[in-house]
Amino acid sequence: MENVVFEPYIGELGHEICKWSGDVRFLCKKFEKSIVFTRKDRMDLYTGIASEIKTFEIENDYIDSNPNKSFLTFNRKKVVPENVKSLISKINLNYRGYKKFSNNSIFNKNQNKDFNYTPRSKNREIVDKIFNGCREKVITIATRHKKQSPGRNWLKENWEELIERILENKNCSVIIVGIKNCSYVPKSRNNLYFLSDFIEEGTSGIGLTIEVLRKTNIFAGPQSGIGMLANIIKTPITIIWGMRKGRMEEDNFCKNKFIHIICDGSTKGYVITPSDIYKEIKQYLGGNL
Repeated sequence: MENVVFEPYIGELGHEICKWSGDVRFLCKKFEKSIVFTRKDRMDLYTGIASEIKTFEIENDYIDSNPNKSFLTFNRKKVVPENVKSLISKINLNYRGYKKFSNNSIFNKNQNKDFNYTPRSKNREIVDKIFNGCREKVITIATRHKKQSPGRNWLKENWEELIERILENKNCSVIIVGIKNCSYVPKSRNNLYFLSDFIEEGTSGIGLTIEVLRKTNIFAGPQSGIGMLANIIKTPITIIWGMRKGRMEEDNFCKNKFIHIICDGSTKGYVITPSDIYKEIKQYLGGNL
């Protein structure tokens, strides 16, 4: 049988979760040896799938100079950091005998590509320790902070208001996922945890996030890859705002009967507020806030 190598995924997290990782999983079964190149913080999307996983980091100057850009994309145009371009060139040079795939490859849409995750004990141990220190109810939030689409990319004061209102309740803790060095939510609060603070060598941000989403009572966040992930793995209650319900159904993301989608009304003169989301959280916790 042939060997196969998968180039680094160039695109947004939601598409990597819902499409690319499924393609990789499907194709790895067809080859004797498979090698996946991936960002270090996403390696657990491929644990238990590929024969070998090779990780890399995005250079800090790219992240620091592009705070409002999704990984490698901006306004639907691919923006590839120099170290990723160099890595792809080395793959083409060093793996000449391998079948190669990139996210530009065309795959059969009818193949079975459901999301799957292979747990790792270290991820679970870290997340168990976090939850052992939490209060009775845990609300997990994925914050977004961008100037465009204000209906789902909130400003600092909106996140502060929502988090403060939740933490006023003595039976609630909040875990922030999906963001590193988050400067627009309150840091020094009891029962507020940033998952990025718990990433250790041998773990990944995405692996820890999956374990948190499996244990949390509620996930709340705007349309994002993390919201899609919460929906796919059936977090008990998933509240997503800023996305058309039709699109969720078209992309086969609505697998969770407890998902609640609040459409972005900013184009009609109404922007979703922290009070709106707090009311939803309170409702799903039975009014015990």
